[in-house]
Amino acid sequence: MAINKDNDMEENSEVTIDETTPVVSRAQSNYSTQRTKLLIAPTKYGENRAQYLWRLLRCSIRRTIDAVSRADDTDIERSHGLHFVRNINHDIQVKCISFNIKRKEIISIDHKKIARIYYSDGRAYRKLKLDIEFDQLFYCTSEDEFIAWSRWSREIHVLSSDLEILSTSTCDYNIGDLNYNEITSDVFTCGRGVTVWQFRYNRKHLLPKFECREGYTDDIEFSIMAVQQTDSSVQRLFVTSGYDVLTFNVADEGKVFSTKQDLHVRPIVAMLFVELRDVLVTAGRDGSIKVWDSRWFILYAYVGHQDRVLFLSKHPFGPYVISSSQDRTIRVWSLEYGDVVDVIKVPEPITHMNVTRNYEKFIVTSTKCLQLWCIKHYCDFLSFIGSPIVKIICTTHPDYPTRSTLLCKDSTIRIVATATGNILTSLVCDLSFKPTSCAYAVGENTLFVSNGHILIKADTSLNPCKIAQQFDITEYSINCLLIYEYVAKSNMEETPMLKALVTKPSSELIHIALKGFSRTLLIAGLSNGCVAVLKWHTGEIDFSLDVSLEINLYDQHYTYRNITSQIQQNLKGALVMQLEEVDY
Repeated sequence: MAINKDNDMEENSEVTIDETTPVVSRAQSNYSTQRTKLLIAPTKYGENRAQYLWRLLRCSIRRTIDAVSRADDTDIERSHGLHFVRNINHDIQVKCISFNIKRKEIISIDHKKIARIYYSDGRAYRKLKLDIEFDQLFYCTSEDEFIAWSRWSREIHVLSSDLEILSTSTCDYNIGDLNYNEITSDVFTCGRGVTVWQFRYNRKHLLPKFECREGYTDDIEFSIMAVQQTDSSVQRLFVTSGYDVLTFNVADEGKVFSTKQDLHVRPIVAMLFVELRDVLVTAGRDGSIKVWDSRWFILYAYVGHQDRVLFLSKHPFGPYVISSSQDRTIRVWSLEYGDVVDVIKVPEPITHMNVTRNYEKFIVTSTKCLQLWCIKHYCDFLSFIGSPIVKIICTTHPDYPTRSTLLCKDSTIRIVATATGNILTSLVCDLSFKPTSCAYAVGENTLFVSNGHILIKADTSLNPCKIAQQFDITEYSINCLLIYEYVAKSNMEETPMLKALVTKPSSELIHIALKGFSRTLLIAGLSNGCVAVLKWHTGEIDFSLDVSLEINLYDQHYTYRNITSQIQQNLKGALVMQLEEVDY
């Protein structure tokens, strides 16, 4: 293989192919092409070559049109979360990977000291022949440089963004793990000791800053490390050698901050710190994942993996943790709700994930291949409800923020802030109640829920909601509920004289004056095909209207679309009179 003066591998250079590599000969290629042609257009007796080629072209076009039509009719599944994008071709097994966020480049290193650089979409860019051998590559964001090292060796190499060697430092012990604080630009190593390193001399050299010597003996060898990404007065550094975790305060000359023993039944195999929730996440060899707070109280214990956890990573967006296991699954865990939010089955166990903060693409490696994954955002946030949702109804009051009312299968109704996804309040009904419809009057903080024969009125100003009244419906059954809101508005313009007479803005005064003319009606769709306005305090029918429909009113959205037209055409002003006389 030819290497030029810039260490770039020439594209036209000869590459040695192993004997086990399958090579397709020209005869095999011609045979496959001929067989494909015969499948598309079999030869006919007495047909010359020109006629056959024209018929082959017609058949190929017809097959293409049919294939496109079938593809257009195929349903496309789109979902929020982790998604596989493509395999990245690699001749031999990958040793380590990294990602340059500034250049949007993927770097992979194989066992022959060949560095392959790809674009962010997985297309090959170039190859480099390296002078040194290592099995770990770490990208430092602030310095735009790489740190290369090998597990249980003593050398640490600083590489430029073009993978050129800038300097080499030697540690006093064999390095079990290495980490980096992108805020303070400190580098940490652990083994038979814990050392803090810093960049010096134009950030091209790594020099020891100090060593953390307290809290352990010389015979202990640390193998896993986690770092708190902060520059505050308390910068925690977590190290473990199996079952126990030792914490140092890097901002205080590496003094011992806290210790915790026997975190798992089996040895710890992965560990990371999540700054968004100020928690430490540890994974055991038995597949269990635990979340610990600053006082070493366990917050969550995630159980789902059937085998050893291979890797833990932070989610690039939001308070989530991504884990991969020997059971050939990738799971996403929520640090807000303490449960799994996504499970992805993979053909091979994922041994490493290179995830970059606030970037949607990331690289994973398995025992056989290199893959490109992405995080698709079909929603701005993800809210955990805890039960399947039957119906979602949104409020439309112009003077209040939009709220979503969720009717769930577990006989609960939850009111959610549409802008943030936070659950504001919940109404918990008996499991035997089984509500079928609900309506929320946001201006009055009142929620109505019905199962057909019982109507519940609840106060939503409390969490959980407080049931204010309950009405038994005997003469009819309710199929759907709807809140009809009449909001009085004025088209009066603000004149200079009006502004001079009042201290408050005239628009606000007009709004306050007209607020007494606004009305809110509770409308129910009945099983007999009628639309009825129910009394607010008794649940009785105030007046009803036969909409003369051939179907019963089961669909709330269908009812709302038809109410306005039927009222305008058939009531002839009767609703306006009722709005003035309705009693709350």
